[in-house]
Amino acid sequence: MDRKQLNITASICAVICVVSIFVAVERYNTNVANVEAMNQMQGSSPFAAMLGGAEMEPAVPAASRYAILFAALSGIGGVLSLVKSRALVSTA
Repeated sequence: MDRKQLNITASICAVICVVSIFVAVERYNTNVANVEAMNQMQGSSPFAAMLGGAEMEPAVPAASRYAILFAALSGIGGVLSLVKSRALVSTA
């Protein structure tokens, strides 16, 4: 690959990384909102004891974990592409 192609690859990897991080944060925030709504519903219900009684705590959903992993991989790929493109400049 030449320098221009490596720079384009690095840019695409950076965009994928940012989008993946956005997806991870959005999925986590949605999970937090759903858990809060469930806790409110459970607290206002006369059948709260039948529903478990304990308040739920939000966790990191699997979609967020995979999005973070994908962001890390694409970020590493982008950095490696940039490093390789810079190495091509210094050797030319």
